[in-house]
Amino acid sequence: MAVHAARVIRQRHKDDGLLTTSLSPENRKILEEAFEAADTNGDGIVSADEYLKLFQSHGLSIGKKNQI
Repeated sequence: MAVHAARVIRQRHKDDGLLTTSLSPENRKILEEAFEAADTNGDGIVSADEYLKLFQSHGLSIGKKNQI
């Protein structure tokens, strides 16, 4: 699923030329892999809980505010 989301993002930006001109293929691959690693449930979205886990896995302690 995350791979699909990366393809959608890639196509959207390809249409306006942003992604193809601003990122090298290597950097684009690195960003896609980082996104896929952060999207632990594979739904194509990095949720607040997934961000929290990502920061914690890198030794960063952040708080979680109440959601409205």
